[in-house]
Amino acid sequence: MYEYISGPVAEVAPAYAVIDAGGVGYYLHISLETFSAVEHAETARLYVHYVVREDAQILYGFATKTERELFRHLISVSGVGGNTARMILSTYSPRELQGIITAGNAVLLKNVKGLGLKTAQKIIVELSGKLAGLGDADAALPAAGNGEKLEEALAALVMLGFAKTAAEKALRGILRENPGEEYPLTPDDLAAVEKLRAERYATWEWNYGKSPACTMLRRRRVDGCGLIEAYITVEHGHVSAVTFKGDFFSAEEPEALAARFVGHTPDRAGYTAALDGVETARYFAGLQADELIDILCEG
Repeated sequence: MYEYISGPVAEVAPAYAVIDAGGVGYYLHISLETFSAVEHAETARLYVHYVVREDAQILYGFATKTERELFRHLISVSGVGGNTARMILSTYSPRELQGIITAGNAVLLKNVKGLGLKTAQKIIVELSGKLAGLGDADAALPAAGNGEKLEEALAALVMLGFAKTAAEKALRGILRENPGEEYPLTPDDLAAVEKLRAERYATWEWNYGKSPACTMLRRRRVDGCGLIEAYITVEHGHVSAVTFKGDFFSAEEPEALAARFVGHTPDRAGYTAALDGVETARYFAGLQADELIDILCEG
């Protein structure tokens, strides 16, 4: 019924776009691939796949005919609906998807959220040989065996703080350009990695400075003094409050001592700085500063 709809982009989001055509706003379900193509566009032409059901009429929009044809092939597979097909096309570009299916790489295809290995294998079996002529299939991606490498590399980059989507896109580009090849790190590469580690990932700010607020309990019974419980609240890598409880003997109330820890790091160096020049035995009978620090540092 509809070949395409074109006009000003009235509204766009990762899952849909509204195109104003002749004063009518057409709501089209889109993939992330299409979203990236129209996200900043003032006008757009989206190729349409029209679905009529008893309870709804649905428009799917695609930035290219190739993506639409891939969508139609995908939904022709039993058990693959429109939403699943969109999820697949949101995960892999048309060229990447053609390469995966052509290579029979079910391991990589099952990385799509919500897609199991059996369904991935079924898609490959049913669509194998049917995608000839859809774009440049030979320019696509990942040969079989690269899926595990991609997963490992992606997990490492995400753990280091890189955005998953951007990291995954970059890794796929590397695999596409160097299918099945290993990239040996040069001395310059290793030096750059070490520089990045030292300047960013080995810092206190990176490892502890972004941590959410939490409270730690340190507890020990000391002969001649009594039970000492220290509740240490940490926010953004620094102590924000300390409360001492227990049945210990003391000449002075420990609140004043507790206040000295605020702003210091919750480690031996921070506690040592907080207790510099303090006679801890006045707050905890017979307890020396290094003994209190040992209690506070217990895991």
